[in-house]
Amino acid sequence: KLCIGMPYTATMETIPINHIAEVLAKKKKVSGVILRVLDTRGIHVGTKLGELEESPTRETEVWGDPAAIKSDVIRVNVSSDWKRDMSVIVQSEPGLPQTILSLVADTNVGGG
Repeated sequence: KLCIGMPYTATMETIPINHIAEVLAKKKKVSGVILRVLDTRGIHVGTKLGELEESPTRETEVWGDPAAIKSDVIRVNVSSDWKRDMSVIVQSEPGLPQTILSLVADTNVGGG
């Protein structure tokens, strides 16, 4: 089997989180991200490039086998600072499949 191609890292960033007008001027903090994924492995999530958290990948696989591909709802806990313009970044590992069907940020508003 031969696979030829250029490896690349796919990066997605949401628009700033402002779900209602009243929170536009308030500071926000993301504590977690809930993703619905399809046939996905090797996903990293956070609010700053270089500080992304990896989604837990191993559950029941035998030691030495690759992590299973997931089609499920997953939660990734992230750490972030209080900011007015907060967005979420999702990044894939080169060569691994990733399909994101939905994304919800668990956000605290008004602190900091």
